[in-house]
Amino acid sequence: MTERKKTILTKWEKELIDELGHPIYSVKHIEEWINRHDTVDINALAALMCMGVVGYYEAVKMMASKTRFLK
Repeated sequence: MTERKKTILTKWEKELIDELGHPIYSVKHIEEWINRHDTVDINALAALMCMGVVGYYEAVKMMASKTRFLK
C-alpha cells in the first residue's frame, strides 16, 4: 500500500478559510478531516464528510493561488 502525502494547510489558506467564515468548514474542521481516507464500504458518513472537506479545500487552494498576488 502506498502512503499518501499528508495535506498541511498553509498560513495563507488558514487566513482565507477564517475570512470566508463558513459555519462548518473551519480551519479546525478541515485539518481534522482533510487527511482521512474513509471509504463508503467501511464508513459511508465519514467518506461523505471527507469528500465535502476535500472539495471545499480545493476551492480554497484555487482562491489562495489567485488572490495571493493581489495583496
